[in-house]
Amino acid sequence: RSAVVETRQQANGALLQAIAVRRDKELTRRGAADLAERVERMGVASGDVPVLGPGVELTLYDAEPAGDEAVGGDPRQDGGIAPGDVADRDLQIMVNGLWVAGAEAISVNGQRLTALSAIRSAGQAILVDYRPLVPPYVIRAIGDPAELQAGFAADLAGSYLQTLRNNYGITSTMDVRDRMTVPGG
Repeated sequence: RSAVVETRQQANGALLQAIAVRRDKELTRRGAADLAERVERMGVASGDVPVLGPGVELTLYDAEPAGDEAVGGDPRQDGGIAPGDVADRDLQIMVNGLWVAGAEAISVNGQRLTALSAIRSAGQAILVDYRPLVPPYVIRAIGDPAELQAGFAADLAGSYLQTLRNNYGITSTMDVRDRMTVPGG
């Protein structure tokens, strides 16, 4: 079923792209190029169209199992999440920190985030828009890389990420990308 859904989503994406090309050609041909540009901007803001540009790629890795982890008393343990595993709320905080830092478009493991997106858990699985994710968790954010790095570090998300590293052994990398794509939703 997952393969069928994936195939249908790809087909829908191709059809939506073909419609957008045709729409833009018609609007431009009819002298409404400014309207075509506004529609394109709205597509980016709504998450409907892919976005290409510079940005940062933040990758979160679950901690290596220690084998002698203490039981009880750990707030992360109470939620059914192992202390060294990335949780849905961790991804939520990272994503929100990147939005605050000025991200124009964000995806998590290839799933575009929009105003209607949800990052949540079901048991021990993390879901983005009801699609399960597997570690490592790769967050791509399009925007000015220097602003994204500085804004993220200055936000609570930056200190939260440091806390994850210090207290739970969750590691991360943040790499600057001159050119990357965040898919349409």
